[in-house]
Amino acid sequence: QSLRTYAGLAKDCVVIGANTRVEIWDATSWNEYLADREKSFADVSEEVFPGLF
Repeated sequence: QSLRTYAGLAKDCVVIGANTRVEIWDATSWNEYLADREKSFADVSEEVFPGLF
């Protein structure tokens, strides 16, 4: 239970495959994380694939 509390896992969870590991996120925290990084992802995509997206 202590790891569950530390991670903030309450009800809905998201399981993410990240390279060689699996991450378990609270669904709300995951959505906030993605929203915060959406602009960064778009910038990297444009840098790697100019004009494609």
